[in-house]
Amino acid sequence: MTWLYIKYIIFDITYYLNPMFKTFLLLLLSFVKPVNQKTADVAKIHTRPVLKTGWYYITDEKNNYPRQLGKSSVQYYIVPKPIVSVKHLSKIILSEDHARGRVNPYELVFRFDDAGTKAFGIATDKSMSKKIGLIIDDQLVTAPTVVAHIESGMVSLNTGEYTKAELEDFEKKIKAEM
Repeated sequence: MTWLYIKYIIFDITYYLNPMFKTFLLLLLSFVKPVNQKTADVAKIHTRPVLKTGWYYITDEKNNYPRQLGKSSVQYYIVPKPIVSVKHLSKIILSEDHARGRVNPYELVFRFDDAGTKAFGIATDKSMSKKIGLIIDDQLVTAPTVVAHIESGMVSLNTGEYTKAELEDFEKKIKAEM
């Protein structure tokens, strides 16, 4: 159905309305532009899709979702389907680890449920020597290179880049989504 045809249908309906209201309605319709494919494509380009909290594959393909890594200027492309989402977390805790001698000894430890453990194990096996990313609140927080098949169901965020307060904020956001 074309836009002009829709205007004529509305005009026919308004025939029985008050002439003043009819004039107002026709004037209003003259300012409304129909959404065509080109307009929809432009809108799609300018909207940034939201990625939910979870672990994702990182790729070089630019048709995926770009995200800047944490506090750096490095940008990665995220495959939009999560490997493991917050629904597969059974536990998340903020821990302190002084054994590694880091300036910032805090880490966020994630424990997956059985389905999450299996999915993460498959993903780390498939992504050997590649990067995966942790998205929290639509932000890429870390993008480690996978160096081992992780089938324990437990991973941690411990880059040393984030303060205790920032990790507590991440923990609070994740728990709110669980």
